[in-house]
Amino acid sequence: MRRPSIPDWKLANELPSEPNISFSPGLLEGKKVLITGAGKNIGKSIAHIMAEHGAQIYFTDLNVKRCRRLENELLEKSAKNRGFVVDCSKRKGLKKLLTILKNESIHIDILVNNVGVTPKIKPFKEIDNSEWQ
Repeated sequence: MRRPSIPDWKLANELPSEPNISFSPGLLEGKKVLITGAGKNIGKSIAHIMAEHGAQIYFTDLNVKRCRRLENELLEKSAKNRGFVVDCSKRKGLKKLLTILKNESIHIDILVNNVGVTPKIKPFKEIDNSEWQ
């Protein structure tokens, strides 16, 4: 079956200017969310949106200043939060984070694994299984 032809300009004019993300009321209320790489860009946006919907935000970033800035921004929204300066691409960093969470009895309900780790830039088809670990 052939799809009707729609001019490109019409499609572009009908697109919303901002993404529309909606949650059921109370869906994230009291949930503890861990977001890796949340100091900027997509991770930071996810943290703000989830905090606005009642989640407690725990997050990681490599940069101390970005962690503190996001903590303050989330506090302005009255969101309970805590940032951890951790390199999630390293096993040592992950062990450090897990130890803190365990020692402080922080049980995570939702994990947003936002950190993208790419050891070598190359075509997807050329990535070896060992490089995924």
